[in-house]
Amino acid sequence: MENLIRRFRSWVSRSFSTRVFNIFQLEVTSKCNLKCIMCPRVSIPRQWSSGNMSMDIFKRVSEYFHYSRVVYLSGWGEPLLHEKILDMIRLAKEAGCIVGFTTNGMLLTEHLSRELLKLKLDMLAFSIDGATPQTYESIRVGGKFDQLIENIKTLSMLKRKARSKKPEVIITFLMMKKNINELPSVVDLAHEL
Repeated sequence: MENLIRRFRSWVSRSFSTRVFNIFQLEVTSKCNLKCIMCPRVSIPRQWSSGNMSMDIFKRVSEYFHYSRVVYLSGWGEPLLHEKILDMIRLAKEAGCIVGFTTNGMLLTEHLSRELLKLKLDMLAFSIDGATPQTYESIRVGGKFDQLIENIKTLSMLKRKARSKKPEVIITFLMMKKNINELPSVVDLAHEL
């Protein structure tokens, strides 16, 4: 019986990780460079508090990353506005986590794309709420559709050159009456990108 218990304990320790949480989602900033029509930052601006999570708080939270499989650095703000986003990604990766975030993509320069590749960011989701500049820019007010597409293409090209599968590029599409008719075209666009 003792041997059976020992074998069971050994199996449990091999089969189950100490990562008891699937995902930690952290809003590293509530600031944004766009004024999207569906965002509470736009609909309730007087009640919205814009700011960045301090690196001190992030470091304190990061002490618990080893309990989570994924660290997702997004909320209502634009993560690329946080001046320490690369350091945050690095800390989460050092904890052995899968790391990603959602972006509007406007601030993703070629240099920043190269840095994300070096850090081996696991996933990068882009919010694309239209297949045409007119629809996209009427929803993501202040965004430039052509710039977004070019930024994603640059990242994809750099990934190919580096022979890297990371970051996985994800396209998110918030369906609403204003854009639902463009969903098939967004699927085609996602395939192209």
